[in-house]
Amino acid sequence: MQTPTCTTSTRSSRRPTEIYSSSCLRKGCSESTKKKLDKEYLVVSGISHPGIINVVDWIQTDNTYGLGLEFAPFGNLREAMFTQFSQIRGMSKFIMFRQIVSAVEFLHNAGMAHLNIRPGSVMVFKKWCLVKLSGFDHVVKVNPKRLCRLFDLHAISTPPEVFKKKPYHPQKADIWALGSLFFYILTGDYLQKDTGFSLDRLVFPCLKGCDWDDKRGALEILNCALFPVAHRRPEASQLMRRFKFFGL
Repeated sequence: MQTPTCTTSTRSSRRPTEIYSSSCLRKGCSESTKKKLDKEYLVVSGISHPGIINVVDWIQTDNTYGLGLEFAPFGNLREAMFTQFSQIRGMSKFIMFRQIVSAVEFLHNAGMAHLNIRPGSVMVFKKWCLVKLSGFDHVVKVNPKRLCRLFDLHAISTPPEVFKKKPYHPQKADIWALGSLFFYILTGDYLQKDTGFSLDRLVFPCLKGCDWDDKRGALEILNCALFPVAHRRPEASQLMRRFKFFGL
């Protein structure tokens, strides 16, 4: 993989308060970590979508090796929801998730899979109305004739087929991760196996102020995205159509 062109200092044309440095590492980091940063830079700098974070600078000096991304005032979604979950209204949850689905749809249409969709990879720019997808160090190009064998995924975004250590379709794994992320946005908690509760009993109490059709739409999106059989999960474009169908 081609190494990105690097700057020789950590300074940027923007003010320091406008820079969110997602990966700024000290000298001596492993070559595998550097390769992940190189991959993230090449992916993010080569695409443009309102739901995907932008590159501010590539940083390489004697002391640092890292990637500078645009500043997200509220940090990542996990941090923001941990402190302010009670302030998020029902429709704001749908707005945030729809932006991420749109970004994933864009990636899938470009022949890629993200494989790292989780609360820590979603950056919050405006309170509960503007979020962007980040964390592109696991991105793979999709080969229709070959299944993926990358198994070191984050537990939160790992579908059943990956836990079984079997080759899998990476874009279908992304759909499962989207369902898991949607559950987190709706409930403020991570999806657990064998909870003993149906999804509606877990999700509906967290959608105060939403009418029945909104709740039914959210439940249908969850059920299809989290379907245990990978090939029966919808495409990202189909998830977007379901949002439009339910008016979400």
